[in-house]
Amino acid sequence: MHWTLILIIISLIINGIIIYLLRNSHSYYDNEQIKFPLIIWILIGISTFIPIINSLGSIILIVFAICNYSEGDIELNDDFWLTKEY
Repeated sequence: MHWTLILIIISLIINGIIIYLLRNSHSYYDNEQIKFPLIIWILIGISTFIPIINSLGSIILIVFAICNYSEGDIELNDDFWLTKEY
């Protein structure tokens, strides 16, 4: 039981970080904020209670974010703390 709890917590942290980065991003082509439809939020909420689906969801989110950031389809907002230069 401990390994499933640890797996759920790790997946939630990874999903939270990826979703936080995506929410603070915009499309390169039309500068429109990245927004998820309500059905995606519902699926993320339901999948948190199923460890295997949560792990697969984490992998899918990571691949989606890496592909879109590396191809330049989306970029972080200018006022986001990761893009500020000091």
